[in-house]
Amino acid sequence: MKVVKREKMKDLMNEEFKKYAGIDLLTATRILMKNGIETNDIENLAAKLFNGVIEEVDKKILDDNYKILLHLVVTYYIFKSANKTFKDWIKEEAAEHNMKPEKYFKVVFSI
Repeated sequence: MKVVKREKMKDLMNEEFKKYAGIDLLTATRILMKNGIETNDIENLAAKLFNGVIEEVDKKILDDNYKILLHLVVTYYIFKSANKTFKDWIKEEAAEHNMKPEKYFKVVFSI
């Protein structure tokens, strides 16, 4: 099994985010901060959502190792599903304004 270093994993996640969102995670965070949404707000919301996952996984009668694996798989599916849904929303919004998704991002978020 190949072990991926933490920084490489971070880069892969950022690339995955960028693939769906059209912008990198740092730019997205900066845009939110300009509109009053601080990183603490984002982290608190993420923690609340993840706590819900933890509660649901803990209800399963599984060995701890399988619970950890289930956490990882569920988290991955949430990430992929959310990104796909987001990409679809952006495509719809861009189409309503007769723009390509990449241009829509640049116009809407002034980047």
